[in-house]
Amino acid sequence: MIIVNMKYIIATRLPMLQFINPSSLITDSFYCLYYYDGYDRLFRNLYMLGILTVIFGLITYFEVRRREYASI
Repeated sequence: MIIVNMKYIIATRLPMLQFINPSSLITDSFYCLYYYDGYDRLFRNLYMLGILTVIFGLITYFEVRRREYASI
């Protein structure tokens, strides 16, 4: 996050972007561990990171597979 207030700006102007930004999810997870008693928000962030990992992993797999078959 380049600017100190960038997380707040994104949360107010583009709230859906904060759920697909891995940097925001990771920093928010650390804040949750430090400031909050419950782990609900932490697990939500980790769940979203897991979903993003699976989605981008599948995209990478299919793109690489397509290139491998095209070169045969």
